[in-house]
Amino acid sequence: MLRKVINLKKIIENQALRSNMHLSCIYPKGYTIAYEGDFCEKIGIIETGRIELIHHTYDGTKVVLGRLNQYDVFGDFLIHSHNPVFPGDLVVTESASVIYIDKIQLDKLLEQSFEFRVNYLRNLSQKALDMHTRNKITHQPTLRNKIIFWLENAALSSDHGIVSIESKEQLASLLNVRRPSLSRVLSEMKKEGIIDYNRKSIWVQQPCVFNK
Repeated sequence: MLRKVINLKKIIENQALRSNMHLSCIYPKGYTIAYEGDFCEKIGIIETGRIELIHHTYDGTKVVLGRLNQYDVFGDFLIHSHNPVFPGDLVVTESASVIYIDKIQLDKLLEQSFEFRVNYLRNLSQKALDMHTRNKITHQPTLRNKIIFWLENAALSSDHGIVSIESKEQLASLLNVRRPSLSRVLSEMKKEGIIDYNRKSIWVQQPCVFNK
C-alpha cells in the first residue's frame, strides 16, 4: 500500500458488529494462508501482524503484489467477483491474527450496518487508488523515474517527506526491480544530490528532472 488513510479498526472493535465475524485465527510467521488459484470464500481483517501477497513468475522470480498490515483487509476485491481466486500466495511475514467474515455475513453487514458499509467502501476505494498509483509506478520508463514517482507519492503521508523502508530488498520488490540495480541507481541519485537515504529511510533532497 502506498497510502493508507482508511482502516477498519473501529469496525472490529464494535461488539455489535463483531458478532457477525468469526473468531480470530492465529498464524505463525511463514505460514501460507492461501495459495495462488485458491477460491476466496471470505474476507480477512488483520488484527495484528503482517501478510504479503506473493506471485512467483515462470522463471521463479518472487513478485510481491501487496503488503498488508494491521487492520488491512484481504479478499475484498475477490469475494464478489466472477472469478474469486487468489492471484498469489498469502504468506504471513510477521505472526498474525486474522478475523474472517464469510460472504453471507458480509452481505448482511453491508445491508444492515451503515457504519460498516461506509468504512468498507471507503477502504475499497482507497485500495483501488493505491493500485492505480502502483500501476503508474511500474509503467515509468526508467528505474530512476520509478524511484522518484514512488517516493513523491509515499512522502505525501509521511512526516517531513521522509519515507520509511523496511529494507532495499523490500523496496526492490515493491518497484519490481532487482536489488543490485536499485542500489546502483540510488547511489547515483544520492551522489547527484537528488535524494538521500539511510538503512531505514529515504527522502528527496531536490526536485528531480524525469527521464534524466
